Amino acid sequence: QIAKECHAALMRTGLRLCRGGQECAQELVQEALVKGYEAFRAGKFREGLNPQAWLTRILTNNFINDYRRKQKW
Repeated sequence: QIAKECHAALMRTGLRLCRGGQECAQELVQEALVKGYEAFRAGKFREGLNPQAWLTRILTNNFINDYRRKQKW
């Protein structure tokens, strides 16, 4: 349910970070949703937190980590 509600906003953020690259944005969103789900199952998400902000932060962190990894190469 949370993923459905946040998907459009995550795609907008992904497209902005990837400078319009649809495939890149889709990969970022999918990665963020998977990591968010894993964290949710592990009990790291608390009630009362904003799930969209939480998933957006995961997406942004994934983008930054990938960018830094590519810069090393």
